[in-house]
Amino acid sequence: MTSKNKIGILTYHYKDNFGALLQCHALQEYLKTLGYDVEVVNFKPKKHAIIKLASLVKNHFIYVFRNFKLANVNIYIRQFKALIVQTNKFNLFRKNYLNISKLYDANKKTHDLNSYDYVITGSDQIWNSIDGFYDAYFIIPFSSYKGKRFAYAACRGVKTVNEDDLAPLKKALENYDWVGVRDNQTQDFVQTNSDQLADVVCDPSMLINFNDLSETKPPLEFKYIFVYILGKEIEGGHLNIIKDIKAKVGNLKVVACYLTSKNPNYFPWADVHMFESSPLEWMNLIKHTSFFYTDSFHGVLFANKFERNFLAFYAEKNRASRLLDIADRLDISNYIVSSYDQVIEKDSFNTSLNNGRCKVLAEKFISDSKEILSKKLNS
Repeated sequence: MTSKNKIGILTYHYKDNFGALLQCHALQEYLKTLGYDVEVVNFKPKKHAIIKLASLVKNHFIYVFRNFKLANVNIYIRQFKALIVQTNKFNLFRKNYLNISKLYDANKKTHDLNSYDYVITGSDQIWNSIDGFYDAYFIIPFSSYKGKRFAYAACRGVKTVNEDDLAPLKKALENYDWVGVRDNQTQDFVQTNSDQLADVVCDPSMLINFNDLSETKPPLEFKYIFVYILGKEIEGGHLNIIKDIKAKVGNLKVVACYLTSKNPNYFPWADVHMFESSPLEWMNLIKHTSFFYTDSFHGVLFANKFERNFLAFYAEKNRASRLLDIADRLDISNYIVSSYDQVIEKDSFNTSLNNGRCKVLAEKFISDSKEILSKKLNS
């Protein structure tokens, strides 16, 4: 490039979610290696600090009300204390590792993004109407924008589209100069509802190695089984899974990590409960675990990145498509299941994960994705 063109990334950077922030950082850093000036577009609803705090407290009390057990009172108090600590850790990650722009208040109707030569929407589930700002992630409120409109690894967790949404969706998709999506289901969504051809590309978290942010020293002084679960319980029960994991790797302690500020939870069968983890602490817990059990898509990607043995599951439809897609692409279907019966059927714990083949497939996927992105940026 003869000049340093500017790129704005439009994604859910303000959400307290481990994978969402790490993928945002990865896309930012990879684009910087290509020579671009990169900012994360600070598009979010403007809220007073007191309102934010009230929202956190409300979320926690709703959780306690729905799950109340007298024996767990101390746990609820510990979780409540962790709310602010974990929220501050996420904010510190944004401050240290994301180059965030001025505020574009999502409550307002129009915005001028013409300081950017490119706006890239994605990655993550930006096309799922989260928080009611669905339109924004098709760049609809930015109708005056004159630069290039790209989507990179955009994802939609469900296939169905409301009839009322079809016309604006088609118009929005047609305004893109290029659409890159994260899985086949989203590709089908784009190609069914527009004349766009969508390329399937890897999640941004696969674009960089994270060596500068990951620790060589294990975060705990003992070997452990790491558990990170966001959704519903697997059919057949977590306890059966944990029992089989221990039969495979030994009677190790189970360390459970929680997204306390947004998804309060508590697994009584775990030995260690981590309510205050930051994105980097979460990543390093995966890197050094003896075995990883999760329903997180990004968890699977980081387990593969660090060549950790894992079992992933989906108990809800909105978690299924991206997990099934990456299972096929990386030939890891034996380790992504929907029930305990499927674990037995696939013999998941007695089949050795072929890290060599998985690594080759991942490197090819990454290489192809980088090539597509570079061609589109240079065209």
